[in-house]
Amino acid sequence: MNRNLYRSAGLAMLALSLTSTGLPLAQAAASTITLPSVTHVDNGHPSPDFPYNTGYVPAMPTAGEPGSQIPLSGRNDNTRDLAGYRTADGKWQIQPHRLIRSAHLGSLSPADVQTLSHDYDVRAVVDFRTLGQTKGKPDVAIPGTTMTQLSVLGPHAYVDAGGWGDGEFYKQRLAFGYAAVTGYRQFLNQLLTQPGATLYHCSSGKDRTGIATVLIMSALGMDEATIIKDYMLSQTYHHHVDYQWIKEYFKEVKQNYGSMTKYLDQLIGFDATKREQLRAQYLVSTDGHQTPYPGATTTKPQSTQHHKIKILTIKQLKQFLVRLKPHQVWFHELHQAQPSGRTKVSLTKWHAVREAQVDEDGQTVTYVQVQNRHGDHRWVRTTSIMHA
Repeated sequence: MNRNLYRSAGLAMLALSLTSTGLPLAQAAASTITLPSVTHVDNGHPSPDFPYNTGYVPAMPTAGEPGSQIPLSGRNDNTRDLAGYRTADGKWQIQPHRLIRSAHLGSLSPADVQTLSHDYDVRAVVDFRTLGQTKGKPDVAIPGTTMTQLSVLGPHAYVDAGGWGDGEFYKQRLAFGYAAVTGYRQFLNQLLTQPGATLYHCSSGKDRTGIATVLIMSALGMDEATIIKDYMLSQTYHHHVDYQWIKEYFKEVKQNYGSMTKYLDQLIGFDATKREQLRAQYLVSTDGHQTPYPGATTTKPQSTQHHKIKILTIKQLKQFLVRLKPHQVWFHELHQAQPSGRTKVSLTKWHAVREAQVDEDGQTVTYVQVQNRHGDHRWVRTTSIMHA
């Protein structure tokens, strides 16, 4: 494993894992500070001199402003659309109803489901919780969405309630590093081809979800001050985060990789081409014309074949190794009407993780979702795979 992965994951893991474990947290200081001016470096990413040991609580945005709540009932008070956040150069902003961060969806009411499905066009839900956490508080299903679980803490959220012991903390750093890097990589790649809105969440929507948002906004070109402000809004919405956590996270990344850009390149594996694709997917101009970002677009399908697809059932599989046959049509998401591409000749081994029964043009077809060790995933017909 990359040596830098061990060094960079530690402090970020400590901040991320607090939510999942229920470990008691000290209350953040209530004072509000004014964000200092920043000097823009590294292609628009700033290097602000934020003060340490100071509680920063942003003012609550008004409805429609970046970071404002999506009005839901129950305990879903940390659900927000990233719409309106601007890039460092001020020319581009995130489109509405595309990227939604949230706490878990276990308390959604029927009206909330309607709001997310109809008003916000949520078509994919990504859950960063562990399997145990999802079983304890399962999400309320949103009709017409794909559900993906990507635990960025690995199988379990270990913690030593009496303090982090050296051995246990060391194991946690290693487990977190691998699960987080591969999980976030898969998540970012999934965003490249996802239509409609993607809602992503953990337990409280603040730590694991917060770092996912840091990665998204960094890849889209927001400056560090904007990213930190959004991170700290969880505190505004009564979900405890600490200014020191995010400050230390950025500090650790820069000490080991030099910048968030290099971190995305070298550790997450989300390079400049993919970042341009992400911007083309989610950014529009701020000049009032809503002009799409003129970056690189995602790879066009190699097939023009169209399908009328209705998903009948989806179930988890006990993972087993498969090899993909060459030149077979595959989909990123089965809701797509057009294939995402064709498989290539490769020695890469894939794990089969889910199976779906699909009504395709009036015919029932079985698809299997496969995933490789890099976190790439796709749906292929069972006739397109072989046992490894």
